[in-house]
Amino acid sequence: MFFMGKKVKEDFEMSKLAINGGKRVIPEDMPMFHAWPMVDEEDKQAILDVFYRGIGIWGTNAPETAALQEEWAKYVGVAHCLLTNSGTSAIHIGVRGVGVGAGDEVLVSAYSYGAAPAAVFHQSAIPVFVDIEPRTFMMDPTKIEERITGRTRAIMPVHIFGLTADMDAINEIATKHDLKVVTDAAQAAGSEYNGRKAGAIEDAAGFSLNPTKNLPGIEGGLFTTNNPEVFEKGTMCSQNIQLLGRERQYPVYSLGFNYRSNEMTAAFARSQLRKLDELNEMRIKNCNRLTERLKMLEGLQPPYVPEGCKHTYHMYRVRFEPKELGIEMPYLQFREKVTAALEAEGVRCAQWIDAQAGPNYPLFQVQEGYGDGWPWKWHNRNIKYNMEEYPETKKFIEASTEIVGVPIAKSLQVVDLIADAFFKIWEHKEEVLDIQGGV
Repeated sequence: MFFMGKKVKEDFEMSKLAINGGKRVIPEDMPMFHAWPMVDEEDKQAILDVFYRGIGIWGTNAPETAALQEEWAKYVGVAHCLLTNSGTSAIHIGVRGVGVGAGDEVLVSAYSYGAAPAAVFHQSAIPVFVDIEPRTFMMDPTKIEERITGRTRAIMPVHIFGLTADMDAINEIATKHDLKVVTDAAQAAGSEYNGRKAGAIEDAAGFSLNPTKNLPGIEGGLFTTNNPEVFEKGTMCSQNIQLLGRERQYPVYSLGFNYRSNEMTAAFARSQLRKLDELNEMRIKNCNRLTERLKMLEGLQPPYVPEGCKHTYHMYRVRFEPKELGIEMPYLQFREKVTAALEAEGVRCAQWIDAQAGPNYPLFQVQEGYGDGWPWKWHNRNIKYNMEEYPETKKFIEASTEIVGVPIAKSLQVVDLIADAFFKIWEHKEEVLDIQGGV
């Protein structure tokens, strides 16, 4: 357990909040976070080697690409992997691979990045949202079956922030209803569920190699599956209409989207993969330290990690519960006041995609789609997207915030200062309530 020293506690009790003219907890000139990606000489040499070899080599059989696909498949524990040009394209390949087609419905977590529903739209299929579980912020398995119809073909959980969804429960429901499971694993490189890695606990998964991710590339994605049929069907759309592994005669089998990546991305991702576990452990160490501190505070919920899960902390998110502090105030208003106070103390806060949850995107409210109401016109079921049907998602968005940089903090001293800022604010919670500018 970690406690504030007596002097520090007394200082917090005596001092004013920084937002009201007091001294900041975190000095303005303090270096707090590692630059990300963390690039070393091996990473630089990997890129240079591609230039020396020639950047005109491309395709799934190019040396760096082929090696990355083999290494990632082995790391995850699957039979098949394909390098793509983005996480979104990797997810789309999975949706296509499991057989989703025009007019089909795919169940998607109501709290997710836009890539998940976009991948469904790319197949002219219709996203149907499922509310989230309040502790993990991911698709609630108890709310899935009420959304299943005769047109449902797949379930798409999102492994959010570095934690995996409740896959045993989701896979059991999928088996019961003869559905496939495709996950958005963009934020879950190295995450585990009951001893198995994300990407091996579903029919298909899509990872991101965006530079912000735990496994960064220049930009790209990784599609994984254990099913050879899913792999072949999905990867047909990754090339210009050709089948992978076949003689290059360019027969037109189906639409192709040219989702190929490049050798520089593959080389950089391979170099980063060799350090992934070590850097994930840094994230876990930092975030566990902050959680140990913050769980002492009433009215504040640090990330919840279910038993058997390995959380790799792409982000660190906390949730506020003002009623536990005896404060009657709307979640959003309380969050805005607290985050304003945290920012003044030197703690960066962010809302990521929280301006709108998936069901509230204009895309779903207007239902213009590809134009003139497609793909909703594929059938006559009147699908509406009302945020009131997703109360946990709405509450989570209003009541929570990301604490920026915690996973990549340079030291535990930095993490402790972030925690100290929370403790200071909690000591002055009445002062926080008077902060102007809350929603």
